[in-house]
Amino acid sequence: MISELPSIRIPMVDFLSRLSWLFFNIGVPVFAPIALLPLLNFSRYYRHAA
Repeated sequence: MISELPSIRIPMVDFLSRLSWLFFNIGVPVFAPIALLPLLNFSRYYRHAA
C-alpha cells in the first residue's frame, strides 16, 4: 500500500496562491472593462473609413 505524504504548505506559497486566485477571479473581471474603455475612442476616430 502506498502511503501519502502529509502536505506541507509553505506560508508564502499559500499566500501567493490565494493572491493569484483573487487576482484572476475578482480583479480581471472588474478591471478589464475599465482598462479597455480607451478602445472606444478608436471607433470614433475611424468612423469616416467605415
